[in-house]
Amino acid sequence: MNRAMRTINYQVAFSMARIWAIAMGLMVMLLFSILVPELRRMEQQQMRQQLARAVGLIQTDLESLRAFVRDWGAWDDAYHFMAEHDSRFVRSNLLTDMPMQDFRLNVMSFLDLSGHERWSRVRMPDVDPELLLDYPPFFERLKQELLPQVGRDGLQGLKSTSWGPALFAIFPITDSQRSQPNNGYLLVTRWLDDTYLQTLSERVAAPLQLRELVHAGETRHFMRLHEGSLYRVGYRGLGIMWGEVLLLDSQGKPGLVLRLESTRDLILGSAQVLLWTLLGTLLICLLCGLLAFRRLQAIVLQPLDALIHGVQQYAYDAEVQHLPSIDSSREMSILTRRFREMALRLSQRQQASQAYGQRMEQAAYLDPLTHCFNRRYLDAWLEQIDYRTSHHVLMILDIDHFKLVNDTHGHDMGDQILCQFADVLRRQLRHGERLVRLGGEEFLVIGECDSSAQAKAMVGRLRREIGQSDFGSPELPLGMTASIGFCLYPLGAEKHQAGWKLCLKLADIALYRAKLNGRNTWVGVTCDVDGPLPLLQAEELIRREVVHLLQPEDK
Repeated sequence: MNRAMRTINYQVAFSMARIWAIAMGLMVMLLFSILVPELRRMEQQQMRQQLARAVGLIQTDLESLRAFVRDWGAWDDAYHFMAEHDSRFVRSNLLTDMPMQDFRLNVMSFLDLSGHERWSRVRMPDVDPELLLDYPPFFERLKQELLPQVGRDGLQGLKSTSWGPALFAIFPITDSQRSQPNNGYLLVTRWLDDTYLQTLSERVAAPLQLRELVHAGETRHFMRLHEGSLYRVGYRGLGIMWGEVLLLDSQGKPGLVLRLESTRDLILGSAQVLLWTLLGTLLICLLCGLLAFRRLQAIVLQPLDALIHGVQQYAYDAEVQHLPSIDSSREMSILTRRFREMALRLSQRQQASQAYGQRMEQAAYLDPLTHCFNRRYLDAWLEQIDYRTSHHVLMILDIDHFKLVNDTHGHDMGDQILCQFADVLRRQLRHGERLVRLGGEEFLVIGECDSSAQAKAMVGRLRREIGQSDFGSPELPLGMTASIGFCLYPLGAEKHQAGWKLCLKLADIALYRAKLNGRNTWVGVTCDVDGPLPLLQAEELIRREVVHLLQPEDK
């Protein structure tokens, strides 16, 4: 007996009901199999971030101490003080509270090569007065332990003491050029007392505690946080989550444990919100499914049923009037119009995509900070130029003492000066000349030039314009200069890409010579060879006097 065939309405309704039942079951399963572990992962990730931030803040303070002793240790006045014990240095620099207060130091000590104190200043932490009696022997032990480990770049790290953990940094004292052997050491320490931990807790936005490692086997339970750091997490009841991270001493061994505790209110609240959201989503999806089925009936199923009924009547008596009034030409017209609209939208999107690609290609050739051309543009430009008819001067400019600006006023001021410097150069360019940022504070100007006299005039004009321009800000005006090295292309009869690379190398060597000559000057390269020039290394060409260096008579 044949089973009666089911109607389309029944099959669609049954299929949609089964699909939505399966979807609801899967979403409930996701709640328990994915959402809960994901929430747990999120709170552990948040704990890792807080631990990493706490360790980063301690490392930042340690780097500040290292920078302090490095700057003071490589100071000529400190070097002469250790050699001559000049009392003026003490009165001018050491009797003020500024170094101790700015870096919140507890000990600042100048030691000779044997470890004897030349001058020390001590600001004891907030501890039991009876513990202060241990300071002299502790300081002697600290010196005897650290001095053999101090290298050329100094030493810094954490140290456990009778008064609690402390940050320390020690650096050899030498001249600013570091050309003389060191004649002593500068040692500073800063204790991680309750005040420090309170400040650190406020910066991390969670309470912090420090404790010593109970035993070496305790580290087996820790996991890797990032390079050089291990951590672990746990729970205390349902409402508290804690995390611990190992702090390494100067020898890279774990000695201290930093503990952080936080409540889980936000995570538990988020889980509750997500649960209700999921349930609401299931109900909304069920309602949307019912509405979609009703709309499907009105738009597709009922017209199709009417069409089937009309076809059956037409098959019975071949009367056209039994067919439903569905205007097929109108539907095709709509479809045609829709396809045209889709094609138009596709064309517009393609044009927008092409315009976007052109903008991306242009951005790839520009330095994002100064809006000068970059090395990628230079390589592409060198592939397009006609080497046989080109006559250019390649000028490489380097901002003098730019690192001092970054170290003194910060990288924001350095970036501002780079942009101002590029604007000064850009105003001096003629049509067809190009400005390329090679990297850092080095720029390349490619100008059209036929003779060394014209090149010297161009370079001199650039150097004077740079020296007369204003840099910095109205609140902090800075005067900047630049060293310039240039070379004329072609050298002899070498008109090819290798000749360009040789000219760039010679201009770079000329820039180096300009720096050696005291900066704020220029050095150029000229060639007396009329015929083909052998493709030798740039230094070899100068050594064989095939090419010569030009220098200004005065600045």
